[in-house]
Amino acid sequence: MKPSARASRALGAGLIGAALVALTLWAHLMLGNFDTLAGLGYAERARTVTGLSLAFDVAKASAVLILPLALLAAISGPWPLRALLAALFALGWYWVAERVAGGFASATGGGWLPGEAFASLIYRPGLTPALWGGAVLVFLGVIWRLCRRPG
Repeated sequence: MKPSARASRALGAGLIGAALVALTLWAHLMLGNFDTLAGLGYAERARTVTGLSLAFDVAKASAVLILPLALLAAISGPWPLRALLAALFALGWYWVAERVAGGFASATGGGWLPGEAFASLIYRPGLTPALWGGAVLVFLGVIWRLCRRPG
């Protein structure tokens, strides 16, 4: 495979990975957390929490993952590297969720401590592991399909 073809496939995997993070996190917010988030409102913005505003926030936060996921997809090879890629994808999902949740007002009126916004606003016992794990497995399938070496 030519290096340019490998690079374009890795960039495609990065774009798909960031879109997968955005889609699964948005679905998570709409299914499990919308009422809570709408009740709190945004911390520093005078706009209403809607499905579209959540989609914009999630897309903006997950766009940062395109380049790192593409670089990691370019070097993905044997399974130890793919396991590392899966762990870093899961960490990216958490990072985006934490960034989005940190943009909402705290119920106490103060700010959020690290990890507190995710635990309070995002995590739901059945839904979060299912969507998070499903996103990781789908991304590994994308990597397997797009970035495998022939022969």
